[in-house]
Amino acid sequence: MNGRYAISLTAGFTGAIAFVFLSLFLFSRIIGNFDSPYFYVPAFFAILMIPLGYSRTSYRANIRDTDSRLHDLLRDLSDYVMFGVPLSEGFRRVASNNYGSLNREIESVIRKLDSALPIEDALSGFGDFSGSMNAKRVGNLLRESSKSGSNSSDVIALISEFMSQIEIFRYQTENERKNYDLILIISFAVFLIVIVIIEVSFFNAVSPTGGSGIFLAHPDVKAIKAALDLGLYVEAAGIATTIGVVRDRNPISGFLEGGFMLLISTLMLAFLGGF
Repeated sequence: MNGRYAISLTAGFTGAIAFVFLSLFLFSRIIGNFDSPYFYVPAFFAILMIPLGYSRTSYRANIRDTDSRLHDLLRDLSDYVMFGVPLSEGFRRVASNNYGSLNREIESVIRKLDSALPIEDALSGFGDFSGSMNAKRVGNLLRESSKSGSNSSDVIALISEFMSQIEIFRYQTENERKNYDLILIISFAVFLIVIVIIEVSFFNAVSPTGGSGIFLAHPDVKAIKAALDLGLYVEAAGIATTIGVVRDRNPISGFLEGGFMLLISTLMLAFLGGF
């Protein structure tokens, strides 16, 4: 486990423990539903998932920013190299520009050049700071181009054009994926509303205080409510996993949405008397 996820897991675990403690020993004295395991168990996992999901979302946003800046960097390098400027000097000249997340990668190359390393060695590890596979591929291609002694300007221009096409394709697919994520979240919201109506309005209407105790006197009613709650939580976890896998084949990428879905559903059921 890398440092980013270790910090997120520690923060989430600490926050989850604190929230469960407050639920059991403070909130439950005001609203009895807060001491139900159907509240504090999913709430614990929700608070644990949110920082992990946020960390993953920030990591992916950093990669997206890096990928979107590659075209600009390669375009500027190509302009310098085309007029006879060595690739190493080209990196020094573009260092004054702002390339967002790529700035750290460029600074790393400059530091290695300042320590008298050749450009081939200076480009080793390009993309490691951001974790972008596209940045790593670009670094490897630039290294091989410099080693072979070929026309670096043409190679860089081709890579720049290719990265531009990749970015356009990524933008299109990401918009389609966002629509799919929205559909999943809306379906969960509809299911949550239905469960709340059933548990709060319908069950309370047939309770002894509502004028009829016949239905709720049966011991299976609690099992029915438990099954509805568990079904709601399972759907939230399933949607979170689906979002993460579709997004980048990593379930953690959907933890942010899944954590909020779990937390909102547990709070709604607790405050409205769904447990």
